[in-house]
Amino acid sequence: MRSALTAGLLAAGLLAATPPASSATQVAPPTTRAATTTTEPDPRPRDSEPADVVRTDRKVPRQVAGARSVLVLRVHWTQRAPAAPSATAVREAIGESSQVLRSLSRGRTSLAAPRVSPWLKVPGPGRGGCFYEYNKLLKQAVAAAKRRGIGVRAQHLIIYLPCTTYAAGLGELPGRVIWLFNNLSPDVIAHEVGHNLGLDHANSWRCRADGRPTALRGRCRSHEYGDPFELMGSGWGMSSLQLNRLGWLGQTRTLSRSGTVTLTSLSAGGSGIRGLQVRAPDGDRYWLDFRTHTGLDARSPWLTAENVTGVHVRLAHRAGSRLVDATPGSTEDFVLPPGSSLTTPERIRLTVTAQSATSATVKVAFGARPATAPSRPTGVTATPTGYAAEVAWQRPADNGAAITGYRVTAQPGNITKTVTSPGGTSVSARFGGLDAGTGYTFTVTALNEMGSSAASAPSAPVVPERRGLEVEIYEPTDGATIRGGTDVCFWVTEDPQDPEPMTRAELLVDGAVVDDVLSEWGDCLTWDGAGFAAGDHELKVRATDAAGTTTSTPVLVVTLVPLDFQVSTSAVVDDELTVTWSGTDSAALDSVVVEYYDEEYDAWWELDGPYNSGGGSATFRTTWMPSGSYAARVVSAFSWDEGYYEHVEEFTLVVP
Repeated sequence: MRSALTAGLLAAGLLAATPPASSATQVAPPTTRAATTTTEPDPRPRDSEPADVVRTDRKVPRQVAGARSVLVLRVHWTQRAPAAPSATAVREAIGESSQVLRSLSRGRTSLAAPRVSPWLKVPGPGRGGCFYEYNKLLKQAVAAAKRRGIGVRAQHLIIYLPCTTYAAGLGELPGRVIWLFNNLSPDVIAHEVGHNLGLDHANSWRCRADGRPTALRGRCRSHEYGDPFELMGSGWGMSSLQLNRLGWLGQTRTLSRSGTVTLTSLSAGGSGIRGLQVRAPDGDRYWLDFRTHTGLDARSPWLTAENVTGVHVRLAHRAGSRLVDATPGSTEDFVLPPGSSLTTPERIRLTVTAQSATSATVKVAFGARPATAPSRPTGVTATPTGYAAEVAWQRPADNGAAITGYRVTAQPGNITKTVTSPGGTSVSARFGGLDAGTGYTFTVTALNEMGSSAASAPSAPVVPERRGLEVEIYEPTDGATIRGGTDVCFWVTEDPQDPEPMTRAELLVDGAVVDDVLSEWGDCLTWDGAGFAAGDHELKVRATDAAGTTTSTPVLVVTLVPLDFQVSTSAVVDDELTVTWSGTDSAALDSVVVEYYDEEYDAWWELDGPYNSGGGSATFRTTWMPSGSYAARVVSAFSWDEGYYEHVEEFTLVVP
């Protein structure tokens, strides 16, 4: 059954009452699809019977093949028949469900085009409600179909009920009847067909011992629908265990003694061994398969390549399965990572010795020693980065239980940081909050469900240094094309632990300083391109704070191309100066101003204007200027997507 509410209904006792059975196939009504649990002591708990499907005593088909016939009876008990779903919508939903089954069975099985009845009016449910009186509604639907001359023989008889309950669907296990409660989702239909074919739910298996999560030790709980990868759980795919039950698996291997097996991707198909069954001496059966983020295993939006790809371990349980958390304590990670081990209560050790994009190799060792804490990490190194250190180490042996993380400790101060690392594959960490000028050493311990390893040998001491300013160029961007020159604009952030303002910033092009500024804030520095050849050049900004610490931005590489822009000035006539310009880059011209230098005030002043501008020229007035010669310049401003640039043309201004 697929449902729509949470296990809170069970906890609240809302599902406790059940109507008496009135036929051989009627049983207690199903529970919610959400994660209901039963708790029993290990080594192998006696699981209470989950009443979440209509269980029958019919025979389970040994192998399922061919197109299976489907009849859908749409029933209602209102004055008028519902407008939806139409017969076309029903056929489309069955067709999508058929594609799911065809994919899972690798073409062996599908659903035939269904017969869909017109809306059949029935008396409807009584006080028990739509869900609890499913058996009564089945009889009403069959009777109404027979009155209309509709034969009800089909391998799957689906009763569509226009009522909403906490369940989306219900199916006989095994059998042929499916109830859909106002739902035509393809995964719901395929899930209930799975029940008809004899499959029970795919659950997850969560265990705890000594106050921490374990893979198989201690007290364990079966979480209903807790397998996020399985159609019979809360996903779309299907494990080798369930595929084998239906005769859909293909090549498999069974081990009852030590051996090594290479598994091909179950998700992607192809040839090779697709499932490994390990038979324990006490009768338990462990099933292993290698899954990748392809096919139906990529259909669930909450699954990613990181949490799907790898070797999955499941424990067979009646007609269902229990997904083992091979890296207990990590979030949404069930796979057994490469190089990691899992030791069962029967002392069978499962180790993934190799893994590629298409296959994984598993070593099975019977009579293994009980799992212990990992060996201690080796090769610990530390590199200072500002007020932090990058600590790295080598992954140790897990000794029979997958590594779940590491604990890094800094001295002095006994400062610790825990790194979550399913399988122990992440072997580095950034250790922040350190004091500049203090020498630190680091040790690392590895963690698994059995405990923690001995501490590693300490790293060589490192001394964090004051970080200083953080400088970032925001214009231009790396790879930009620069015409003539550019303004290089940047942000400055003070050191958060030891803030000191910026006192100087320098712009370097190909290692040479071309401009600088004295400022406490970010600013723009100018590169006019003069003296530099066309082509690629390296830019960076170097900033110094009041404590004398100098930091630089990463190097940007920009391409300099010549500016196609020419400017000329006329003589002053009748107190007017005319500036004329030309060139293809004139199209990006924002403004033109003329400035002259006033020696008396030691300042640059703009001339009045421009007047009569347009057509590649502009006129400026010198009316209030005393006669004489002045140092002057034409400043032409350009804007491109790559940035802002001011082209400066110097000349001598003569005022008669």
